[in-house]
Amino acid sequence: MKSVLAYTILLVASLGLAYQTWTRGDTVLSPGSLTLWTVDMDKISSIVYEAADKRVAIERREDEGPYLWGSVTRSVLGDSVSAANDTTTEFLVGQGADGLLALLAAPRILRNLGMLNAEREEEYGLDGSLESLVVQADRETHELLLGTTVFGTNDRYVRDAASGRAYVLQGAALGSLVSAEQVYSETRLHAFTLDAVAAVTVRTERGERTMNKSSTGSSGSPSWTPTDAPFGRPDQTFANFMERLGQLWVSRYEPSIDRGALREVARIEYVDAAGNSLGHTELLLSDGDGEPVYYLATEHTRVPITLVSGAAERLDQDLAQLL
Repeated sequence: MKSVLAYTILLVASLGLAYQTWTRGDTVLSPGSLTLWTVDMDKISSIVYEAADKRVAIERREDEGPYLWGSVTRSVLGDSVSAANDTTTEFLVGQGADGLLALLAAPRILRNLGMLNAEREEEYGLDGSLESLVVQADRETHELLLGTTVFGTNDRYVRDAASGRAYVLQGAALGSLVSAEQVYSETRLHAFTLDAVAAVTVRTERGERTMNKSSTGSSGSPSWTPTDAPFGRPDQTFANFMERLGQLWVSRYEPSIDRGALREVARIEYVDAAGNSLGHTELLLSDGDGEPVYYLATEHTRVPITLVSGAAERLDQDLAQLL
């Protein structure tokens, strides 16, 4: 019984110490009761996260319609010529980033720490920190210096560059930025779905075929018939080709590849029931010096992309059976 009482006293003391460490005279706020700033998420023009060995940028672009473009630059530390060895990966940002934009349009504060002395700056990891977050929106620039995480949570100590005040920021607004390339890179070839497609035209140097898509049957897959024989027998070879095409996804974006230097092997165009263009897929080939390399480009990817190993080659082989 005495041992139980002793453990109870120790538990109460530990909780009291933890509470003192948490509050320490700071202003404790209800979750979500304060935002550092509030902007329209659609007006956010760029988000930049920087650390000692990494820079993540997401920026809004407007060419051929608005979209978000991301880049991750990794640095080589401890090398006097590290800048020359930096590697940058670029990617189209997918719909999953909407949640990030919403969080950074109105970042939530859990605690207002006020102005910190040197001891507290060091304790919270803000003294000499190499991590920062900059959000630009509607001609406004908001910058945060990032400290350590709060013990037992994903929340971060931060200092606002404009006011100099420190806060505890909800971790959800920052965690995914560190892994932005994996979390936000768009893997779809198109923004539309096959349900919206009524007809497809495939063109190669050998000729072209236009096929109508019928309603999905009992098998769960659509059937395809020639436009000049809409009530004819469905073409299973074409159906297999479209199924495999629909299973492809982006492996890597290649913005440095000159689209004009690539040879178009095939072009696949999609239209809806009203005959309006939905988009296209281009199979491209670099067949100059060295080993031939295949790429794909669509209206959605905007730049050449690579697929998983061998997928583009198999697509070219399938095209040979269609035309």
